[in-house]
Amino acid sequence: MIALVDCNNFYASCEIIFNPSIKNRPIIVLSNNDGCVIARSNPAKKLGIKMGVPVFKIKEIIEKFDVIVFSSNFTLYGDISNRIMSIILSLFPKVEIYSVDEAFVDLSLVPYEKIMELTTQLKDMIKQYTGIPVSIGISSTKTLAKIANIEAKKNSLYNGVFMLNNEQDIDAVLSKLDVEKVWGIGRRSSILLKYYGVRNAFNLKKTNSKWVKKHLTVKGLLTVKELNDEKCIDFQYSKIQRKSIRTSRSFLVEIYDLAILERYIAMFAERCSEKLRKDGLLSKKVSVFLQTNYFKKGSTRYFNTSSRNLDVPTSSSIDIIKHSLACMRTIYRSSLGYKKGGVILSSIVNEDNVQENLFSDVKDSLRQKKIMSSIDSIKSRMGSDSIRHAVQGRKNTKINKKSLSFCYTTNWNDIFTININAN
Repeated sequence: MIALVDCNNFYASCEIIFNPSIKNRPIIVLSNNDGCVIARSNPAKKLGIKMGVPVFKIKEIIEKFDVIVFSSNFTLYGDISNRIMSIILSLFPKVEIYSVDEAFVDLSLVPYEKIMELTTQLKDMIKQYTGIPVSIGISSTKTLAKIANIEAKKNSLYNGVFMLNNEQDIDAVLSKLDVEKVWGIGRRSSILLKYYGVRNAFNLKKTNSKWVKKHLTVKGLLTVKELNDEKCIDFQYSKIQRKSIRTSRSFLVEIYDLAILERYIAMFAERCSEKLRKDGLLSKKVSVFLQTNYFKKGSTRYFNTSSRNLDVPTSSSIDIIKHSLACMRTIYRSSLGYKKGGVILSSIVNEDNVQENLFSDVKDSLRQKKIMSSIDSIKSRMGSDSIRHAVQGRKNTKINKKSLSFCYTTNWNDIFTININAN
């Protein structure tokens, strides 16, 4: 059997831990630069606030219902996530950390009669030690475990833990689940499926395999097999290598000035290269995109991207910034004001598996590697903004974080202080 442990409204729950008085209030967490909604508490969901909606579109709802708004605090969320994953690993040795708030647990070594007892114990431990509520779905495949988790969240009778373990129960649950909510079936695929009459997960389970492979590729076929209780998606116990790395922002105001854009793109490129080095990876392709404000009436809609393939994979901020700026200049139009931009690194390989170019300068590569190591060391001790590339300018590029909470668990200056009155 397989369990999926999923934190409930994770980002919002992290904020509630340190301010329990807002537990029953509508809460939303915004993306970087306070642009869009990326997390909602249950009361916020009941107000009809959708994931990904730009915050300016729901200002009336926020004011009318006194919605509490938080800027994203990824330092806090990442630390809480690490604590939760450590608790899971303390009880179960075979775990796949799927995302910041989800983990698959291999229960093959657990006696069947002990599964509900141990998973309930895990749920209670996570709540007691971190304050985060989780739901646990259990079944024979990853896809069915995902669906069981949805049931665990929806129905309070299950007390956060639900097991799908016989065909009759599986079919009953699948028949009530919209096909779009099946793991591996996105919105586009669901539109196609519904056109052909496949409206729920049970319909999908009974769909002809050849038809599925033709219209949904092999990935869709694996999903259908898993719905039919055939285990096809293996566990990934080791860390999954990234396919791409992206850093982007919505700007506070429209930017026309090339020099200011260069500062932002340089910052994005540096952040991407830092992520590469942290994971021991290199990239062979750099892409940059610019976008105008699509929501501004009467403005010119413009989106463009430019890419460069590198001769030799790199994680050097110097190289990646240089190529990012070159890409940006090819798509920059001086007459337009830009509201969003970003850098994407792809064609990623492990730094231990590098194919050097016959004409590449090996000495320069080694020199840049030492420079990057020194820069990373300085930043780890002195702060992320303690050293920067000249193109970034002296002043830090401002990111809108008006409602940022404290880093309660990672910063000494933000730790709670308790005043004890002797009287």
